[in-house]
Amino acid sequence: MSGSLPFSEDKLLFFQYCQSSFAAVQKYKKKTYENYVDGVLDKEEYLSYKAEYEKQDKDIRAKIQLAEQEKDSFGEAEESYENWIEKFIKYGTLSEVTREIVTELIEKIVVNGDKSIDIVFKYQSPYPVEKQAV
Repeated sequence: MSGSLPFSEDKLLFFQYCQSSFAAVQKYKKKTYENYVDGVLDKEEYLSYKAEYEKQDKDIRAKIQLAEQEKDSFGEAEESYENWIEKFIKYGTLSEVTREIVTELIEKIVVNGDKSIDIVFKYQSPYPVEKQAV
């Protein structure tokens, strides 16, 4: 394992970081204007700082929007996965596969040239799976 946090915790921490960065940029923008008004900065310095903070502001807003979209998408995937688990539990231990089960749980069945089969389920886990060498 890589020691990283689960997907949702990473995104939550990133979202919180973006929000705190956004608040800091807003504070710097305000302080820069106050320094300009007080004569600490000349107009050229003020406009230079203002442009830089506005660029940072725009970048952070875009990151926050992307993080919110990913959070919403993850929530939908997690809910879908939970529904899939409920359906799996509903059928319990199976002695045979019925058409109802196949249409509800399986996306497709692929028969390979070597006559092996691959089953693709309709639902996938929203949680990342680390692949390990055996």
